[in-house]
This record gives sequence, C-alpha cells and structure tokens, in this order.
Amino acid sequence: MRYSVFIIGTFFVLSATQVFADEVYLNNGDRVSGTVIVNTESEVQIESEAAGVVSIKGEFVKNVIIPEVLGEHQAESVENKKEEVVWKKEASIGYNLSRGNTEKSYSLVSIYLNRNTGYDEWTLKGKSFYSSTNKKMDSQKWDGFLRYAFSFGENLKAYNFYQLDADHDRFANIDYRLTPFTGIGYWFLDREDVKWMGEIGVGLEHTSFRDNQEEKDEAILVPRFFSEYALMGDSKLTKDVSLFLPFNDVESYRIRAEVAFINPIDEHLSFKVSAIDDFNSNPGVDIKKNDLQFISALVYSF
Repeated sequence: MRYSVFIIGTFFVLSATQVFADEVYLNNGDRVSGTVIVNTESEVQIESEAAGVVSIKGEFVKNVIIPEVLGEHQAESVENKKEEVVWKKEASIGYNLSRGNTEKSYSLVSIYLNRNTGYDEWTLKGKSFYSSTNKKMDSQKWDGFLRYAFSFGENLKAYNFYQLDADHDRFANIDYRLTPFTGIGYWFLDREDVKWMGEIGVGLEHTSFRDNQEEKDEAILVPRFFSEYALMGDSKLTKDVSLFLPFNDVESYRIRAEVAFINPIDEHLSFKVSAIDDFNSNPGVDIKKNDLQFISALVYSF
C-alpha cells in the first residue's frame, strides 16, 4: 500500500508557478517582459515601460508566455500563434555476428518517443538486448522509462521531473526492478554546439529477484549528468551518467553510464555506436560488478 501511494504521489503531484507579465524568451537566453501585442510565426511585438514597443523576428524567439487572457481592448491587435509541439521519434536496430574460434552474436531493438512544447516534455524509451556465445545465451535484458518534465524559472532552464524506470536482467538475477522518482534539474548550457544538464531526484526502488530472495524496497537518491557535443559535420557525442544510491546502504550503489557517437547518414537515418556500463557495487554471488556493452546500430528518425 505504501509503495502504491508513493507512485501515485510521485506522478500526480505537480507544482504550479504564477507569472504576472507576458514574457518573450529568446534563443540566446535573454528575456523581455511586458505586454505582447503581436504574436505570429514571423514576428513578436512586446510593449514594456522601459523600452516601449520592441519588435523581434520569429526566428530568434524560443518561447512566448502569456499567462492571463488579454482584455477586450487588446484582443483585436493580438494574433495568437499556436503552441509549437515538437515530436522526436526514433527506432533503432542492431545485429552483429562474429565467427572463428568463438561464435559471438548480439541483437538490439529500441524505441524513443519525445514530445516537447518548450514548457513541458513527455519521453518514452525502451530497449531490448540479447547476446550469445557459441549459441549459448549469455545476456538477456530490457530496460525503459516514462518521464514527464516541466520547465520553470528564468529562461526556462530549470525544471522538475517525474520518472518511472523499469528493467530486467536475467544474468544479474533481476526478474524486474521498478524505480519511480522525482526531482529537479537545470540546463547549464543549451546551445546547438554543446549541452550540459544536471539533475537530482529521490524515489523508491522495488526489486524482484529470479531466485528465492525476498523482494526488496529501498529509498534512493538519483543524481544524473548529461552532456552533448557537436563534432564535425552533423555528428555528435553524448554522455549520460546516473547514480542510484540507497539511503540505508550507501555502499550498495549502482551506476549506469552511456557514451554514444551518432553520425547522420541522411535526413532520417543515422549510425550510432554506444559504450554502456552497468556497474553494481554489490551484485550478488557469481555476478560481475561491471556489465559492459559495445553496441552499433542504425537509428531511423520519423
């Protein structure tokens, strides 16, 4: 019962913020406050006491926030543009087979869905991985998460988030593991050439084992760091590191780290090479602490 209440509280208690003036956020991080009188795809005009009427080309505008319904005397002069919704959808598949003294194969299937309005964001991600050596399975795992994030504060760089992780790892003795958690984060840099983000969350981790071990519930702290760098052409390098730290046993922590190189082939197709390390400081009997994978895959964006 307590576990169910925690999940419900995690995902349905959202914070509210009040803004008392119209605000125009620019791509370079600047903000202009006042009263929006024109709001179209090509131009935004905002009137402030200090600068009068300021006209801004639409290509330089990131977000326009109009918190209250305009009065009748302004309605005729304001052209409201619809909130822009950006979808990002990806599906990837990877397969590799090597023969010789050892026959080694792996397969990977993953899907990624992201809906971003500039103010809030929904993300769904899932991945399934299988590998064998000499036709004997030596890895079977899947993982994924559902996430909601809501931006707030100056320049919308701060955000709060609510996330549910789920994973299964046959050879790490994990039948399933559910981790709901919530927290806050901040985009230190959010440019086309470089992105840096850090966040921290708290939650509850529920683990069901494949053997006769008793199911385990632990309160955890989840710090995370993400970075992205533009390389030559349109290729990029990403780094994503998360720490899962139990409050009652700080020596039994987990680290999930992924470094990926993505190189676009055309408008929809990319080649991705990833190094993924799942580290468990206390993995159990006959289980290695490090589970390291090197994966190459084709990613299709649609």
